Amino acid sequence: MSHLEDVMSPYTHRLVPSPAGRIHLVEQGAGPLVLLVHGFPESWYSWRHQLPALASAGYRAAAVDVRGYGRSSRPAAPDAYRMVELVEDAVAVVRGLGERTAAIVGHDWGRASPPTPPCSGRTSSPPWGC
Repeated sequence: MSHLEDVMSPYTHRLVPSPAGRIHLVEQGAGPLVLLVHGFPESWYSWRHQLPALASAGYRAAAVDVRGYGRSSRPAAPDAYRMVELVEDAVAVVRGLGERTAAIVGHDWGRASPPTPPCSGRTSSPPWGC
């Protein structure tokens, strides 16, 4: 597939295993991974204009439905929505897509979940380390 065909292709929907069960994402493009995390009360669709722009710039753009939204799992327990769990989902998505690293772009409260995971008060190290 040529670069132009890849950029113009429709979105690819995927379900990736995560600590919550599954995370739905939509991706487009090829190249270094850019993970797009929505805010409240949105979904992957908030990034519909950025997906093709990033793909045309040579990136693999993946917009997620954060747990509790869209086609992603909806854990019942309120503590399943703590920031640590949301970060673990982001790590699971990156690894589930076969990558070790990603640039992460967040909007609204989605910007708070990916960058530096909170490690204070934990009795064990999370999968990404502290």
